[in-house]
Amino acid sequence: MKRAVAVLCASLLTGCYSHQRVELGELEKLTAAPGRPAELEISGAGCGGCTIVVDATSPLVLTTRSGSSHRMTPFFFHMSDNQIVSPDFGVLLNRAQLERAEVRQLSTMKTVALVALVAGVAVGTFVGIRATAGEESLRTE
Repeated sequence: MKRAVAVLCASLLTGCYSHQRVELGELEKLTAAPGRPAELEISGAGCGGCTIVVDATSPLVLTTRSGSSHRMTPFFFHMSDNQIVSPDFGVLLNRAQLERAEVRQLSTMKTVALVALVAGVAVGTFVGIRATAGEESLRTE
């Protein structure tokens, strides 16, 4: 039961984010102007030349070719020709091992839809209980 609740909570939290794939070369823009929001070009289906704004609160995740994920804070990492170092999360990766980088941004529409879904399920549950309950179960004496 605890595992099911943990999986549900994790899926609800990740459901509010949109994941934008960023080319590794674009990450260098984050080291050029530390602390100020930066526009990065994203890659993906149907998005040629789209940009997103990354600020200090945007989660940044690097994925290696072996499949492991490493979180980094934008503007607080060093990137050389050979490696990426993020001291706040203890990340030291060989640049050749990296497969992709993703920026996670809070999606307003996904969050609103998720809240509406949960509210609808709660209301539907109470209506269903009321509709299937007999008259005897509703009386209090």
